[in-house]
Amino acid sequence: MALGTPCRLSAAMQMLFTAEVVDAQTARSIGLVLDVAPSSELLDRARGLAIQISKVSRQSVAALKRVVAASTNLAPSAISVLEEETCEPFRHR
Repeated sequence: MALGTPCRLSAAMQMLFTAEVVDAQTARSIGLVLDVAPSSELLDRARGLAIQISKVSRQSVAALKRVVAASTNLAPSAISVLEEETCEPFRHR
């Protein structure tokens, strides 16, 4: 799968239009999630990931975020605008 296309467009569109809920294995198979774990392991796995990330310098993490944002052909400011536009309707509920 190419960077910037984490999930098959057709699967994403179907889920959006139908409000379909998918199970963990399906979410993994279409690229919606990277890994699947039993609920009893989730907190430990999340902590492990947080520890890994915390070992990387803040500057590196910030730089990587910029690179990923650029790889989607959107400027960071455009991503922020898109996030704001997308989230705005849900703020007034």
